[in-house]
Amino acid sequence: MLPLHVIRSAKYTRIMVETKSGETYDGKLEDTDRFMNMHLEDVILTSSTGDKFYKAKKVHLRGDKIKSLQMDPKVLTNHLDYIEAKRNEAGPKRGSRGTRGERGQRGYRGYRGERGRGDRGRGDRGRGDRGRGYRGRGDRGRGDRGRGDRGRGDRGRGYRGS
Repeated sequence: MLPLHVIRSAKYTRIMVETKSGETYDGKLEDTDRFMNMHLEDVILTSSTGDKFYKAKKVHLRGDKIKSLQMDPKVLTNHLDYIEAKRNEAGPKRGSRGTRGERGQRGYRGYRGERGRGDRGRGDRGRGDRGRGYRGRGDRGRGDRGRGDRGRGDRGRGYRGS
């Protein structure tokens, strides 16, 4: 849970913002962006010394000047409930291949040609280390099938015969 998500969920509620200069702004949060710039409405501004108060209809606060925020604790609990509800209704995560199933079940077999490998990928396609040697060590494992020094790719030595 990111702080910006919590701030965005506090939209249209009253918050108190303290700036680095010591002034406090108490108002209704209208909008915020990814730089934490904020638009407040019906604002009461308190000076840094605390002896002067001002009223304003709308105020724009720059995000890098904000020191702290105070908001109703219900905003956080509502946000946590919203996240939990979203997780429960989402189902499997985006991009996941699912599971192959248990005994007696057909399960997920993947795309055509994958033969139900689950999360291992597509064999020799897509990943250079599957079916073509191990970690860039030539063609070992497929090339000369371990027939000594002859042939290309056996431990990277090449042909040494006469």
